[in-house]
This record gives sequence, C-alpha cells and structure tokens, in this order.
Amino acid sequence: YDVIFQLQWEEKSIEYYRQHEEQMEWLYDNLADDESRRVLRNRLLFLRTRNRKYMLEIRKHHQYFEKELIDFSKIDCYVDLGMYTGDTITDFLKMSDNHYKHIYGFEPDAEIFQTAKSNLKFYRNTVLVPLATSDYDGTATVEQSLGVMQTIADGIFTATAEENNVFQVCRLDTYFKGKTEKIDMIKMDIEGAEYATLSGAKTRITADRPILAVCVYHKQEDILTIPQLCKELVPEYQIYLRHYSDNQTETVCYMM
Repeated sequence: YDVIFQLQWEEKSIEYYRQHEEQMEWLYDNLADDESRRVLRNRLLFLRTRNRKYMLEIRKHHQYFEKELIDFSKIDCYVDLGMYTGDTITDFLKMSDNHYKHIYGFEPDAEIFQTAKSNLKFYRNTVLVPLATSDYDGTATVEQSLGVMQTIADGIFTATAEENNVFQVCRLDTYFKGKTEKIDMIKMDIEGAEYATLSGAKTRITADRPILAVCVYHKQEDILTIPQLCKELVPEYQIYLRHYSDNQTETVCYMM
C-alpha cells in the first residue's frame, strides 16, 4: 500500500505544485510559525528526493491534538469527522483530560460504525452519527475501499468492486442547523472529502470559528486549497502545519 500510494502521489504532485507556484507562495507567506514553514519545505524535498530523512525531521506525535497549539480547556463541543472505530475520540478524551460537554462522531461505514458505538457506549453526551459529510445532502455510492478506508470522494482510495456501499451524506450546516451549542473544534480525516465538507459547513464555521484540524494530504491540491478556503471564511484564522509519518501522508493543517 505504502509504495503504490507514494508512487501515484509523487508522479502527480511535483508537476501540480510547479503549476501552482503562486498558491504555494501564498501558503508559505501565510503560515503562522517556523515549524509550519519547515513542514512545507520538507514535504517538497521529500517529493523530489524520496529521502525519508526529511519527513523524520518533522515527524510529531499526537496527531490532530497538538497541545502546543490547542487549549483543550476551552473545547466544550468537539466534532470528529471520520471517527473510524472511535479511536480518535478516545485520543481527544485523553488529551483533554475528559473535559467536554458534547462530542459528535461521524462515520458512514455501517460495520465500523457499530464498532465505534460499542467502544464509546459508556461516554456521556456523545452523539454518534452514521453519515458521511460533504457539500450536499443525499446519498453516495462508494466502491470497495483499499484496505479499510472508505470515501465518497471520487478516485481516492477506491477500486472496482462487485458490491457497492450506499452512504447517507449530509452538510454540517444542515445537521447542526437549530442546534444551539457552539462548535469549538472539528477534526477531519475523511479520505479526500475534506474540502467539500468545509464548503458544506461555511455557515457554522463562520459563526462559531472552531479550531480546525484537517488532513491535507489525500489530494495534491488540499494543502493549497483548504487553507485558502478557511481564510476566506474566517480571515483571522492562523494557519499551522504539522506532520505525523515518515512519508507524505498524515499532514494536518490546524486553523485557529
């Protein structure tokens, strides 16, 4: 998996970034700290050389939950998109010392959702939602995933299959319409559907200005287009990049 994914990614990425130098310069100029700029530089160096030393130099731990960036005492409502088996919700609880008022976890895969439901059944005020998220409300037909990953984004981690899954899809603006609690943090690791999901949450993001922890490695353009979209929605957002693997995967953009 790692070799196949890297080769596919690298073949497209270098040329894509050459064609979008102005956007890359905009991102570099708008990053909030030196560590973020180092992450961006090392990602590009890795794509050119395939030398993993560049990624090991910037590799961190506690993916999605950087204590140097996030004040967990201020996060009362946490939204987890792509909660999988509930593991990232339990990670959030550990990092926050169980401080929260409401948690919402979204996972569209029926089998995985049931596992998450079992794993999280003893936690208070935790709402588990069997939906995918995007910029529309409806359904999506999802082909068999590569490994255990599922996505509604075309061409990302999908392969032809004899059977398809039909996922229910919603906009976050639709789901949270009428709910009075302010969203304090949203984590997104949804295999390429991040940009569409942000587009479907414009109203709530603009109103609540939550901390965003968004994966920006599933598509070549994500690392450029996702920060730009979020800055358009909330010009005051500060943009940070952190990285959590020894290859080009697991780069997270924090906006706060």
